[in-house]
Amino acid sequence: MLSNQTERSLLQIRRAIFIFSALVITTIFILSACSLPAYHGKYEIQRGGRKKDTLKMLQENWTEYHVSYCGNAIATVAATIFDPKHDEWTLVGDGYITVKDEKSVAGLIGVMESQVQFFPQLYRIFDDEGRFYGFVHMVWYRPELQRSDERTLRLSRYESPLYFGIPLGD
Repeated sequence: MLSNQTERSLLQIRRAIFIFSALVITTIFILSACSLPAYHGKYEIQRGGRKKDTLKMLQENWTEYHVSYCGNAIATVAATIFDPKHDEWTLVGDGYITVKDEKSVAGLIGVMESQVQFFPQLYRIFDDEGRFYGFVHMVWYRPELQRSDERTLRLSRYESPLYFGIPLGD
């Protein structure tokens, strides 16, 4: 049996170890949170009839937008950007491919909307001050935007979920 003094000493050591561990974990948490990329911009999901109407409008008026997509081909598209041509704000993507014809725009929309297992979404993109930058149509992901300069938001590059090896069912 241990003496009272020895028990108190062990209790103090346990308490010190607990406090030290808590401080280390808190420090790691704070440092990791500070090292995460700062995302800028906000988005609003277009659902139901609004999504359908907006996609139809984007397809019909595609010449009013700078259209680009990421993926190795239209068949493996992960995201499409619709950046309005006649405004002061720019929405771009890292390594995105520019679209130059109506057939490609229709193909991009059709391919993404057919990938229902990857939850295709249409997003209206705004900056932190609420200025409209354009639309992003994407599967599986949510937009991660970074500010390039005072008038430009940049969308990350995404891989098609078709490359993930996710079972598509029978």
